[in-house]
Amino acid sequence: MAGAVSRLDAAGFRYDELHVSGAVDVKLVNNADSAGIVKYEHQAAVDIRKAANALYVVAKQSVSPTARVAVTVYTDSDIKVIEVSGRAQLSANQIKSPDQLAVIASGAASINMGDIAAANVNISLSGSGAISIHGELTTSTLNLSLVGSGTLKVDAITASRMTVTQRGSGKMIFTGSARDCDAVGRGTGTIDLRGLVSGSMDLKLYGSGHIFYPSGVRVTMSGDTDRIVQVKPYQPL
Repeated sequence: MAGAVSRLDAAGFRYDELHVSGAVDVKLVNNADSAGIVKYEHQAAVDIRKAANALYVVAKQSVSPTARVAVTVYTDSDIKVIEVSGRAQLSANQIKSPDQLAVIASGAASINMGDIAAANVNISLSGSGAISIHGELTTSTLNLSLVGSGTLKVDAITASRMTVTQRGSGKMIFTGSARDCDAVGRGTGTIDLRGLVSGSMDLKLYGSGHIFYPSGVRVTMSGDTDRIVQVKPYQPL
């Protein structure tokens, strides 16, 4: 019944993959005591499925043509994959994983997250959506990929090794620190590294896009080097 809260109590079900699709707005909460529980309204509008080590949240229909179904999903610190597609949105304040964490968005989907901590982190966006990590992201190895016209923004990075790949017309913006950073840009998009402190950067650009990097960093570059631009602190683009 519309307005009533439904609850899927999957006590004992421990998943390490979350897949979200359709017109759904998911709030992901890291709470080991409640892990596996899903709360939502409008039961007829959402399909919750469990398969092996994965939890699927799929919107069957919207309450209105523009609305999204609100769903709260509880997880623990063992999650390894967060995938969002279609018109879905996902938000989370804190995600921790002792192993590898993959954060994936496709289509017009968007992800907005706070703190992330994992041994290795892979973040990829394809399409016109957006991924924003506004908290502290702490990892050993960080891989970031953007294909299409979307926006991928990560604040407060702390990483040993960082790789960036951009294809299309999208925009990537990164701040924080990484001991080593490799970036490859193809197409008309932008990779903005001017807020990243790094010991060394290897920058490659092919196409009509731009890569911006901060002064004071040891840099090697190749490709269309005229569009690989050094930016002084607080200098506007």
